[in-house]
Amino acid sequence: MPVIRTLGNPGFRDRHWENVSNTVGFPVKGGSNLFQILDMGLDEYVAKFEKISDAATKEFNLEKSMEQMVEEWSDMVLPLTVYHNPTAIKSLIMSLCRNSPSLPMAKPEPTPCRRWTRSRSSWTITLSRPRQ
Repeated sequence: MPVIRTLGNPGFRDRHWENVSNTVGFPVKGGSNLFQILDMGLDEYVAKFEKISDAATKEFNLEKSMEQMVEEWSDMVLPLTVYHNPTAIKSLIMSLCRNSPSLPMAKPEPTPCRRWTRSRSSWTITLSRPRQ
């Protein structure tokens, strides 16, 4: 049953259910059971639901990737020295940049992404400055 498989996506968030509701013209919420979904007669909307579901999957994968990166970096010790060491700074910046391309392209949940991007940008700018 394509409609059940599509709407049963574990990546669905409230915003996806809003898109589904806007598509069909009446409220549809997660947690509906099989009979409720079938009674709503949503089969004709499966193609539109698949687009919403694909976006939800990409966003879900992005959230998981970011959670993993935050976890990996949370225990990382950044040794700071008084002397400017261009090699160590370049290595750290390259490490930060290596993590960025591994993120799948999707429209992410804004708050964690903004926080991570600001944090990464701040470190990159700070570490790129020559020490005076």
